[in-house]
Amino acid sequence: MFARMGSEIKNKSKIVNSRSQIKKVPRELLDNKKFNWHFITSYHINTQNKFVNYVYDFSWMIFSDQEIVIRRIR
Repeated sequence: MFARMGSEIKNKSKIVNSRSQIKKVPRELLDNKKFNWHFITSYHINTQNKFVNYVYDFSWMIFSDQEIVIRRIR
């Protein structure tokens, strides 16, 4: 299980590089990288009633057009 968690973070770190803090990507891109949508370390509901999911130092939010916003948390 811990190896799987490490690969999830590695997959995201390839998408959000060290220079950019926020990136919008299609859901298909993460699906193709076999991203585990069920593994989260925490979540909250923002003011627009959208779920913001967290995995360690990353967060992501799914929009209705199947676009994902990924954000690196400092």
